[in-house]
Amino acid sequence: MDGKKVAKRHFIERKCYDCGKTMYGRRENYTYNECGLRSVILLNILVFHCECGAIVPEIPSPAVLHVSIAMKVLQKKTLLSGEEIRFLRKVAGYSGMDLSKVIGMQNTTISHWETDSKPIGKDSDRLVRLACFARIVENMAGSGSGLMENISRLAQVTRELNLTAVLEHIEDRSEGSQSVKINPDVLAGLDISIPSGSELVLQ
Repeated sequence: MDGKKVAKRHFIERKCYDCGKTMYGRRENYTYNECGLRSVILLNILVFHCECGAIVPEIPSPAVLHVSIAMKVLQKKTLLSGEEIRFLRKVAGYSGMDLSKVIGMQNTTISHWETDSKPIGKDSDRLVRLACFARIVENMAGSGSGLMENISRLAQVTRELNLTAVLEHIEDRSEGSQSVKINPDVLAGLDISIPSGSELVLQ
């Protein structure tokens, strides 16, 4: 018992919203299902556990994190999965109707892709990536207050993504959602915004 008390001193404490008891937080890798993707792992983040079973992650800079995840998804070598299409759309701030208008598709087609009831084709995949990337860049360009800082950030993101090469070599096959691993600590200090109309919320 004494050993258990000593061990808990090394944890960060907070009150559990579910039962009111004390939760203990420790740094660990966390599967970030709340973002809408089942294959995203956040490395070394603070996660609180309660004896009632509640688990609460402390998500640092979620707006920056979601854009960073989106950039990883845009680099996928094979066709986007339904949940990846939905994630990119929401991070970009598009409604299903908005995206359908931008890429010249029916709104029902977007819905079929996102629910995996119909597969997306290679050409349509390219359109979705381009439309979402363009909107994300627009959002980033309008964030913060320093024009030169924004230009520098956009140039870096565009260079690292190399989207033209990605689009050229997309493989015409599906393999589910790709695994994404991110350490949110390395994203600290970046100034990236998500539009107020974004549908991306923790599920």
